[in-house]
Amino acid sequence: MLFHLIADLSREATLRERFDCEPEAVLDDYEVLEHEPRAAMLNRDVAEVQRLMVDEQLDVLGKLIPSRRFMWPGNEIDVQEVAPSTCRRDEPVELTIRGELFDPSAAVEFICEDETVQGQDVTVESHGLSSTIVVRGRFSRSGRYDVRVVNPGGQHATVAHALSVG
Repeated sequence: MLFHLIADLSREATLRERFDCEPEAVLDDYEVLEHEPRAAMLNRDVAEVQRLMVDEQLDVLGKLIPSRRFMWPGNEIDVQEVAPSTCRRDEPVELTIRGELFDPSAAVEFICEDETVQGQDVTVESHGLSSTIVVRGRFSRSGRYDVRVVNPGGQHATVAHALSVG
């Protein structure tokens, strides 16, 4: 019930006003249980209560769901598709990479054996979790390249042999 209260407090000014005047009644209406941080909520303003509730619920979820990926993906990025999957050696190519949670400052690397080619003119578009990168590259070596997206801070995702250069 805390999630419902958090959502409603963030959307409804009248509920925030009521909570300021009658916090105990609002907690009862939303069936906030005694073992939840109820007492602490009664002595705080609405913004602090919302933060406290979110922190408490994330802590509870972390205990119930060992991997928070489903509810809170954190920094786990994912590359799902690279198109086109083939290109010619020594010719410029524009590639589209689709996945999740690419940072606007992400970099792209193409790796073939001991050679790494940095992607050029990287642009990132994100809509919710879904992300798309458009990147340019030019490859002097034929072979199969791994495609890696690297977010600032070092988080990365790689698709092995996603690009064939011939």
